[in-house]
Formats: sequence, C-alpha cells, structure tokens
Amino acid sequence: MTQFISLINPDKIPTPWGQVIKSAQSLQIYIAPPIFNLSQDCVNAINDSFCLSDKHWLLGIHWFYKKKFNRHHRVPCSPKLAKLVEPIGDFIWSIVELASEVHAMGHPYSRQWTNAGEWASEIIKELRKQEFLDGISRMLGNDGKKPLINKLRLFLKSLKEYENPCEQHKQPAYWSLIQASIDCLNSKNMPNFRTRHWLQHHKKTDIYTCKGLVASLSSYIALLEMPNSQAIKIKNNSVFVSTSNGDICIKAS
Repeated sequence: MTQFISLINPDKIPTPWGQVIKSAQSLQIYIAPPIFNLSQDCVNAINDSFCLSDKHWLLGIHWFYKKKFNRHHRVPCSPKLAKLVEPIGDFIWSIVELASEVHAMGHPYSRQWTNAGEWASEIIKELRKQEFLDGISRMLGNDGKKPLINKLRLFLKSLKEYENPCEQHKQPAYWSLIQASIDCLNSKNMPNFRTRHWLQHHKKTDIYTCKGLVASLSSYIALLEMPNSQAIKIKNNSVFVSTSNGDICIKAS
C-alpha cells in the first residue's frame, strides 16, 4: 500500500532536515507468520493494517515538508485524507523543532547526537517501533484502541505536569528530549520555552505555525479517537475490524 505514496527527495532539503525525512520515509513495519502461528490470510490482513499505518506516516512527512519548507507542496492524497492525517505532520514537526531548540543550546542530553536532525530521526524510529508494539498488543486484546488512547492520555498528562513518561531503556532518544525540555521548562532563563515549544497551538487560519509538543500530541490523540480510526483485533485465529457498530470479521481462520 505504501508504494503508492510518492516520496520527497531529501537531497533537496537543507541539512540536517533531509536526514529526518530520509529516515522517516524508509521506516516500514510488518509482521511475519511465525509470530502468532496464524493463517496466511490473517497475516496478510494484519500486514495490510500496518501498511495503512505506514501510509499515514508518509503522508504526515509530506505535511511536515509542506509546513516547514514548501507551502505550495501538495500532500499526495485526497483533501479529506490529507486533513485527517495532518496531526501526524504537526507531531513530527513539533519533535523536530523541539530537538532543534534544545540541541542548539547545547544541553548535555543532546550531545550524543551530531545534530538535531540525527536526534529527531532516532526519536521517530523509536515512536514507530513503539507504535508497532502497541499495535500488536491491541490486536491481541479485547478492547480495541482504547488501551492505546488511555496510555497516550496518561503520557500527555505527565508532560503537562513536567514529568518524563518515557522509559529511558526503551526510548533513549525520546526520553532525552523530554528530560532536556523539562529542564528548560523549569529554567527561569527561558520564559518563552513553555509557550512556544510546549503548549503553543496554531490558529486554523495559520497552519504554518509549529505547535508545541503537548498541543500536537493532543491533536494526534484526537485523531486516534475518531470513529473512522479503526483497530484490528485477533480472535480465535481470525481477524476483526473494531467499529462503532461492533467487531466485523474480515479474515476467518
């Protein structure tokens, strides 16, 4: 499914941001049949679900490119789908801008990365890996996407309280960014950091102002909460799609 999304040429983008786009566009997640001992039809249905996730992230990268580098760029999908996945682009952009700000000031947690682009690229890899693991857990559970949304809400609550909800051994790059940001938030010498990089929203008439991390994550959660954001479940070696009207079997064993 992802092969139908055109890719952005990272060589045309200023260093180090081309590195972020190149890395993000190369990430694809999939599973292999032995993981669950499922029928091939079930595995294909699950892989199709992850391919859709890849597609949405690629479109999010297009939004990031459009907002940061080229306002005339067209996100390569229908206007309806483009609007739907816009929060993914905002979330990516907020991470990039936050990494850029913290790295530029030389915070100790940023020094293991050569530049902010390398740091942001590693964070996006961690997020995609976590999305894959969350997706597997969601498929094996009975509550659809509810546990993931609750998890993200708790994550967001911690950020609002200046607490770091990342697990350092699982997401070291993301953990470092959050921890460095909390230091900046608590600093009396950076009064604008909270507004600009943490809480800032953009007006509907100005989509080219970067949201703060808390604001962009809030929008991303709202995207997942939408009724047409479906979840895949595995029950008795069969695959179901969870909808507002109940579970619909799409691949029976």
